[in-house]
Amino acid sequence: MKRVNLTSQAGSWVDLREPSEVPERLRRPARRLQLSLAANPAFASVIKDASAGGAPRSVEDIDENEALAMAQQMGTEAFDAMDQLNDLSVVGRVMGWSFDAPVTTEALQDLPGAVYDELRALCADGALDTGLDLRPTLDEASPTAPSTASA
Repeated sequence: MKRVNLTSQAGSWVDLREPSEVPERLRRPARRLQLSLAANPAFASVIKDASAGGAPRSVEDIDENEALAMAQQMGTEAFDAMDQLNDLSVVGRVMGWSFDAPVTTEALQDLPGAVYDELRALCADGALDTGLDLRPTLDEASPTAPSTASA
Protein backbone atom coordinates (compact mmCIF):
# COMPACT_ATOMS: atom_id res chain seq x y z
CA MET A 1 0.00 0.00 0.00
CA LYS A 2 1.18 3.48 -0.83
CA ARG A 3 -0.33 6.72 0.49
CA VAL A 4 -0.55 9.47 -2.12
CA ASN A 5 -1.38 13.07 -1.26
CA LEU A 6 -3.67 14.50 -3.92
CA THR A 7 -2.67 17.75 -5.57
CA SER A 8 -6.19 18.54 -6.79
CA GLN A 9 -7.60 19.08 -3.30
CA ALA A 10 -5.46 20.18 -0.35
CA GLY A 11 -5.41 17.72 2.53
CA SER A 12 -6.86 14.84 0.48
CA TRP A 13 -5.10 11.51 0.14
CA VAL A 14 -5.63 7.97 -1.12
CA ASP A 15 -4.11 4.65 -0.12
CA LEU A 16 -3.31 2.71 -3.30
CA ARG A 17 -2.95 -1.04 -3.70
CA GLU A 18 -0.34 -2.41 -6.03
CA PRO A 19 -2.01 -3.68 -9.23
CA SER A 20 -1.13 -7.26 -8.26
CA GLU A 21 -3.07 -6.83 -4.98
CA VAL A 22 -6.44 -5.93 -6.55
CA PRO A 23 -8.91 -8.55 -5.23
CA GLU A 24 -10.57 -10.86 -7.72
CA ARG A 25 -13.99 -9.60 -6.57
CA LEU A 26 -13.03 -6.19 -7.95
CA ARG A 27 -11.31 -7.50 -11.09
CA ARG A 28 -14.12 -9.67 -12.48
CA PRO A 29 -16.54 -6.88 -13.41
CA ALA A 30 -13.67 -5.07 -15.13
CA ARG A 31 -12.71 -8.19 -17.09
CA ARG A 32 -16.33 -8.53 -18.26
CA LEU A 33 -16.19 -4.96 -19.54
CA GLN A 34 -12.84 -5.62 -21.23
CA LEU A 35 -14.37 -8.60 -23.03
CA SER A 36 -17.39 -6.62 -24.14
CA LEU A 37 -15.14 -3.85 -25.47
CA ALA A 38 -12.92 -6.35 -27.28
CA ALA A 39 -16.03 -7.80 -28.97
CA ASN A 40 -17.39 -4.37 -29.98
CA PRO A 41 -16.62 -3.81 -33.70
CA ALA A 42 -16.87 -0.01 -33.45
CA PHE A 43 -14.41 0.06 -30.54
CA ALA A 44 -12.02 -2.29 -32.36
CA SER A 45 -12.17 -0.02 -35.41
CA VAL A 46 -11.24 3.03 -33.33
CA ILE A 47 -8.31 1.15 -31.77
CA LYS A 48 -7.13 -0.02 -35.19
CA ASP A 49 -7.32 3.51 -36.63
CA ALA A 50 -5.55 5.01 -33.61
CA SER A 51 -2.77 2.43 -33.88
CA ALA A 52 -2.28 2.78 -37.65
CA GLY A 53 1.26 3.47 -38.67
CA GLY A 54 3.05 2.20 -35.60
CA ALA A 55 2.75 1.82 -31.88
CA PRO A 56 -0.50 2.83 -30.16
CA ARG A 57 -0.49 6.49 -29.19
CA SER A 58 -1.01 7.74 -25.69
CA VAL A 59 -4.00 9.85 -24.71
CA GLU A 60 -1.69 12.86 -24.44
CA ASP A 61 -0.96 12.56 -28.18
CA ILE A 62 -4.63 12.88 -29.17
CA ASP A 63 -6.12 16.35 -29.46
CA GLU A 64 -9.64 17.22 -28.32
CA ASN A 65 -11.18 17.17 -31.82
CA GLU A 66 -9.71 13.76 -32.58
CA ALA A 67 -10.86 12.42 -29.20
CA LEU A 68 -14.40 13.64 -29.92
CA ALA A 69 -14.36 11.98 -33.35
CA MET A 70 -13.12 8.74 -31.78
CA ALA A 71 -15.87 8.83 -29.14
CA GLN A 72 -18.52 9.38 -31.81
CA GLN A 73 -17.13 6.54 -33.93
CA MET A 74 -17.07 4.05 -31.06
CA GLY A 75 -20.60 4.91 -29.94
CA THR A 76 -22.15 5.50 -26.55
CA GLU A 77 -22.17 1.84 -25.51
CA ALA A 78 -18.39 1.46 -25.81
CA PHE A 79 -17.78 4.94 -24.43
CA ASP A 80 -19.91 4.15 -21.35
CA ALA A 81 -18.10 0.83 -20.91
CA MET A 82 -14.75 2.66 -20.96
CA ASP A 83 -15.98 5.07 -18.29
CA GLN A 84 -17.16 2.14 -16.16
CA LEU A 85 -13.84 0.37 -16.68
CA ASN A 86 -11.96 3.48 -15.56
CA ASP A 87 -14.16 3.74 -12.45
CA LEU A 88 -13.58 0.07 -11.63
CA SER A 89 -9.83 0.58 -12.05
CA VAL A 90 -9.89 3.37 -9.46
CA VAL A 91 -12.07 1.44 -7.01
CA GLY A 92 -9.86 -1.62 -7.45
CA ARG A 93 -6.66 0.26 -6.65
CA VAL A 94 -7.92 2.60 -3.90
CA MET A 95 -7.97 0.87 -0.50
CA GLY A 96 -8.95 3.99 1.41
CA TRP A 97 -9.20 7.73 1.08
CA SER A 98 -9.67 10.89 3.08
CA PHE A 99 -13.24 11.41 1.87
CA ASP A 100 -16.21 10.61 4.14
CA ALA A 101 -17.87 7.98 1.93
CA PRO A 102 -16.64 4.41 1.51
CA VAL A 103 -14.70 3.68 -1.69
CA THR A 104 -17.39 2.82 -4.25
CA THR A 105 -18.06 3.79 -7.85
CA GLU A 106 -20.97 5.93 -6.66
CA ALA A 107 -18.80 7.82 -4.17
CA LEU A 108 -16.07 8.19 -6.80
CA GLN A 109 -18.54 9.82 -9.17
CA ASP A 110 -19.61 12.25 -6.44
CA LEU A 111 -16.07 13.63 -6.04
CA PRO A 112 -15.13 16.96 -7.64
CA GLY A 113 -14.06 16.59 -11.26
CA ALA A 114 -10.43 17.53 -10.63
CA VAL A 115 -10.12 14.90 -7.88
CA TYR A 116 -11.80 12.29 -10.07
CA ASP A 117 -9.43 13.06 -12.95
CA GLU A 118 -6.39 12.82 -10.69
CA LEU A 119 -7.54 9.47 -9.31
CA ARG A 120 -8.13 8.11 -12.82
CA ALA A 121 -4.62 9.16 -13.81
CA LEU A 122 -3.07 7.64 -10.67
CA CYS A 123 -4.87 4.33 -11.13
CA ALA A 124 -4.74 3.93 -14.90
CA ASP A 125 -1.47 2.06 -15.31
CA GLY A 126 -1.57 -1.62 -14.52
CA ALA A 127 -4.72 -1.55 -12.42
CA LEU A 128 -6.17 -4.70 -13.89
CA ASP A 129 -3.18 -6.22 -15.67
CA THR A 130 -2.78 -9.34 -13.58
CA GLY A 131 -4.37 -12.41 -15.09
CA LEU A 132 -5.35 -12.75 -18.73
CA ASP A 133 -4.56 -9.94 -21.13
CA LEU A 134 -7.97 -9.31 -22.65
CA ARG A 135 -7.02 -6.27 -24.65
CA PRO A 136 -7.82 -6.58 -28.37
CA THR A 137 -4.88 -7.29 -30.61
CA LEU A 138 -4.58 -6.12 -34.18
CA ASP A 139 -1.56 -8.30 -34.92
CA GLU A 140 -2.28 -10.00 -38.25
CA ALA A 141 0.37 -12.63 -37.45
CA SER A 142 -1.33 -13.71 -34.24
CA PRO A 143 -1.59 -17.52 -34.11
CA THR A 144 -5.16 -17.25 -32.81
CA ALA A 145 -6.36 -15.02 -35.68
CA PRO A 146 -8.04 -12.41 -33.50
CA SER A 147 -11.45 -11.25 -34.65
CA THR A 148 -10.31 -7.66 -34.18
CA ALA A 149 -7.59 -8.03 -36.82
CA SER A 150 -10.09 -7.63 -39.63
CA ALA A 151 -11.98 -4.74 -38.05
